Amino acid sequence: MKYQGLFKKAEALYKADETKVSEHLAKKDKDVKYYTTMISQGTLSDKINALQLLVQKTPERSLHYLYKLRAEAKKKNRKQAEIAIKALKDLFINFLLKDGSKLSAFQHNPRIEGRDEPEIPNFDLIDAYFDHCIKELYRDFIMEALVPMSRDDLEYFRKLALEIMADLISAKPEIEEVILGLLINKLGDGSRKVQQHTIMVLCKLLKNHPVMAPVLTSETNALLSRPSLSTSQKYYSVLFLNKIAMLSGSHSEQTRIQLFRVYFMLFKQIM
Repeated sequence: MKYQGLFKKAEALYKADETKVSEHLAKKDKDVKYYTTMISQGTLSDKINALQLLVQKTPERSLHYLYKLRAEAKKKNRKQAEIAIKALKDLFINFLLKDGSKLSAFQHNPRIEGRDEPEIPNFDLIDAYFDHCIKELYRDFIMEALVPMSRDDLEYFRKLALEIMADLISAKPEIEEVILGLLINKLGDGSRKVQQHTIMVLCKLLKNHPVMAPVLTSETNALLSRPSLSTSQKYYSVLFLNKIAMLSGSHSEQTRIQLFRVYFMLFKQIM
């Protein structure tokens, strides 16, 4: 209850500040006037580009534009959604997510947690509210836009979703455990082309981030433990384990031990 009232106060402060910034830019910046016109009168591509550029103007006071982009990214028409998804990917990587740490939920934000309301300045409330909203928006983007795309009937969109998720996790640590699990699950895709593409994407990720080897091994082991896997799904899962061994096995004792245990488990299943 303590944080519920504080959250509503932060929300009101943020919205008032966001409106103030938007009105100021609309008066002073000719580009903003043009972008606003494109949102209402331009093509879909014009609209997405305008929204993206408006967010770039003031990333921390642009939630209303980001919510519009999210709505476009969740459209069932994949070709339309693709434009917004690519725009959001760029914004999350370059403007919204943190480099070396994860965003905090409002009640756990260090600006808020453990402090009484009179001690918290308005700018801390605004920043904590923004972090919370971006954290929720990003998770929703992954689960409600990229996950459905990764299950599309067309292989092109399934591959595209994989590439975008891998790019996101390669650049930022936010909800990395969730995204890694989603990527590993695509080793069990019904299409061999998508399974092969998944291995390629995961190998690229592993080359850029060798420290991910233990968790990738663990997630692949969890996939192999499922009782309903087809022969093809098992094959590509083991193939990726072999890639992990080649890329990281000689550098990580933890990974070598994990791989030995997984191979031993598979040997017992065969016997």
